[in-house]
Amino acid sequence: KSTVYVVRNDTLQVAYINKKEFDGQKLTLEGIGVEGLLAKRFTLEKDYLPTGGNAGNNRVGAVMCDIINDNAPFSWLRAERGRNMTGPSIATYTELTGNVYKYVKMLSEAYDVGFRCVYDEASNTVNFVTYEVVPYEVEIPGRVYSLSDELDNVKELTYEHDVSKYYNYVRVVGENLTQIVDQSEGKERYEYSFKSRSRRKSLSAEEYASILYGEGVQELAKRRAKEVFEVQPKDGQHVELGWEAVSIGKNINVATLSFCTEVREIWETTYKREYTFGYRADNKDDLVIQLQGELYA
Repeated sequence: KSTVYVVRNDTLQVAYINKKEFDGQKLTLEGIGVEGLLAKRFTLEKDYLPTGGNAGNNRVGAVMCDIINDNAPFSWLRAERGRNMTGPSIATYTELTGNVYKYVKMLSEAYDVGFRCVYDEASNTVNFVTYEVVPYEVEIPGRVYSLSDELDNVKELTYEHDVSKYYNYVRVVGENLTQIVDQSEGKERYEYSFKSRSRRKSLSAEEYASILYGEGVQELAKRRAKEVFEVQPKDGQHVELGWEAVSIGKNINVATLSFCTEVREIWETTYKREYTFGYRADNKDDLVIQLQGELYA
């Protein structure tokens, strides 16, 4: 049987269909982005350093490509280092107990570098593409949509603000070397200390310090403050993908500007739309209405 892939016509992003069900009336397909298949490739033990030919140019996107290419990539996947010079120059490492997706995702979250897999029809391959994730700050006339309990056009309004696991200053304790990462920016420090799992081996003090520093940045990325304000428009309220939404909770005195990052269209006994709102309008991995077309490999 053929493996089924689905390609979006507009962005050429690729999904892998990993589950098909048919009950005699309805066909249900479930899938994941093909980048999710990288979780099925384990990693070797290796350091990725901004030294030698990579001095000052060991950028996050390039390191992602190196990790993919060092660990038995799929034959149809192309991850080209020279075409993915995105993000800062970093030092990091992989272990035998990890998988490729774990490390790529970790770097993405730590350094705000997004990634997606795009179909190349000419070569019948999939290209791994990285990009820097930055919020849109421009206002688009006619695209702002107000959602508020006061306007009575929302349902399921929820709000969460959680700093119980928030830290902004970390001490990484290595083998005979300690490294500090300070992201407090002059504000109150919330300090966290942990022992590095990285071994020094034959690394110089400078190389090992860069590894520890990168480990600290990645650890703090897991320990950011969490603030979530969610609303769902009531039935009959129409919002489109990418629209800016000013969400207001009058009773909790919270307002935020977010973006419609996902629209789910559901046809069952009746037609309905469900929305997801996020805070980065150009996170193209999340901008999904539906997957279109099919690619058989």
